[in-house]
Amino acid sequence: MSRTSAQIQEEIVGRFGFFPPFFEPALPSPSVLENLWSQTVSAYLDNPFPALFKEKLNAYLSRFCVVPYCMVCHSSTLRPLGMSPAEVLTLLETPPPIDLDIDAHLSRLNEYSIFDMDALVAGSPLEESLLACVVAVFLEGEQALRCRSELVHLLSNDLYNHLTAYLAYIKTCHTWIEMHPEVSYEADERAKEHLGPMLAQEPALAAFFRDYRSKTASEREHRTVREVQQAERLRADRAIRESEEKLRLLVEGAKDYAMIMLDVEGRIASWNAGAERILGYEDTDVLGLSIAMIFTESDRTAGIPEREISRAFDVGKANDERWHLRKDGSQFWADGVMEALRDEDGFLRGYAKILRDDTKRKLLEEAADAIHVREHRIAATLQQALLMTAPDNAFPGVDVKTFYEPASDEALVGGDFYDVFALRDGEVAMVVADVIGKGLRAAAHTAQIKYALRAFLREYPEPAIALDRLNSYLCESQRLEHPGDEVDLLVVLSLVVLDTATGEANFAVAGTEPPLILRTGGGVEQVAANGVPLGIQIKERFSVTALHLEPGDILLMATDGVTEARQGREFLGYDGMVALAIDALPLERLGPIGAAIVEGARAFAGGKFQDDVCLLLARFHGAPASR
Repeated sequence: MSRTSAQIQEEIVGRFGFFPPFFEPALPSPSVLENLWSQTVSAYLDNPFPALFKEKLNAYLSRFCVVPYCMVCHSSTLRPLGMSPAEVLTLLETPPPIDLDIDAHLSRLNEYSIFDMDALVAGSPLEESLLACVVAVFLEGEQALRCRSELVHLLSNDLYNHLTAYLAYIKTCHTWIEMHPEVSYEADERAKEHLGPMLAQEPALAAFFRDYRSKTASEREHRTVREVQQAERLRADRAIRESEEKLRLLVEGAKDYAMIMLDVEGRIASWNAGAERILGYEDTDVLGLSIAMIFTESDRTAGIPEREISRAFDVGKANDERWHLRKDGSQFWADGVMEALRDEDGFLRGYAKILRDDTKRKLLEEAADAIHVREHRIAATLQQALLMTAPDNAFPGVDVKTFYEPASDEALVGGDFYDVFALRDGEVAMVVADVIGKGLRAAAHTAQIKYALRAFLREYPEPAIALDRLNSYLCESQRLEHPGDEVDLLVVLSLVVLDTATGEANFAVAGTEPPLILRTGGGVEQVAANGVPLGIQIKERFSVTALHLEPGDILLMATDGVTEARQGREFLGYDGMVALAIDALPLERLGPIGAAIVEGARAFAGGKFQDDVCLLLARFHGAPASR
């Protein structure tokens, strides 16, 4: 007889001690809830693998789910199982294994003739290699088939089936939660109990949870590049190990590669058909001549041919990517290697220079670089316009100073920005924000957000309503411009609307550091305002915190570039920024105060910021003489 949702819910609470929000969307459908719960029990809860191994695997694989619920909840579960927040961060930040990693892990697992579950302890070589191979299977990479075969060999049929069921269950969970993105990890008891202490102990976890989607996308790109590079190195290494006979046959038959044999003095001893086709010389033209003849005049003057031969002699081979000369005087971009040829006793017999014409790729790269430079120039111009500072005394009743410093030259084109502008009846709006991303697209988003917020506030100068409308606008823009894509337009922002006649200040915050008021009497007040970042969910609502500023009070607003100034694994933090601000107050003027805060954070970070610094200071003087 079918059970009701209430009956199933009662059993879930009895097993977990609470009702996870994960199951809430299934409550209207008892049969679906029964199915989800049945999979949870058999594939997850009753799975015989150790709890720590299961939670590690689930937390790590949930990096590849576009909704953070599973990753955050299972990461929180690792805390009561004995993992420190720093260890959790290390686990989550570890990139997926590539081919060479998998080879080493497979070799290690192959050493185990019998799998012993008691040996699967945290941090053991067995756990490390088993996790790596299971991740490769889950991600269905090129090594997935080899990893599956090794798992079949290592595990009993029963354990292999339990592991397979668990991976299938994790994929089901990802699909379910992606179809129900409204489910919030903040309502899950695991996150409620453990997430706050974890983030307090390891603040970098918060940044990872915020940025993990872009990190996993970047990992995929880097992984492809690394695998291509490794394949190229393996190809070169195999070529070095070829016997002289195989090399001779290869040299004679290759058409796409120039293969040139040199004697021990660097003179050309043989010249294959590929060299003839690429360089234009017949072998009779070049035999006995120095290999330097195919190098450009500038490289010959700089001694590049001799250096290449010397390096091949010292370390076995020398990579060669540079312009070379053809017989007709034209140049081509060569991608190749020079290898020292030694006999079984280690005596030098000569050198082999192998290269190919890679001019098309080189020209494409140069064209791409030119496009990048152009985009960077456009974006930098746009960024400069976005960061224009209002002149002194632009707003009667309040002085404003702004500070912006990129973490690097490239980061000059980024998403941090500030804005100060007048509203009606003597009100002034002040904003600091961080738009995720770098480059032209981030700068374009920044301009879009800055001027949309201006329009919303000038139409109706209420901070909460303006953020509600801006959030809806961003979510709708994402849906229309990039349908089906994961969210990639996230904004953290602080906003205050100050009435310069009364000193009344209305604050609204979306995910950024809380604003700070440095009272003229010496007190410090953190504005108790908070809210989620903009651009995640269209139905988010934002609240307003109203405070009164007295003449002489200073308002401080900043993005996380200051608080995330890092010294080793230690962050300056919000309290550190407050301390810097208090120490700087005797300087009185806003410019020196802000400069002291920035320089203090830089000194803490050893002279280099990890993220852009965006800081706004405003001193309220009281109502202007006339409106």
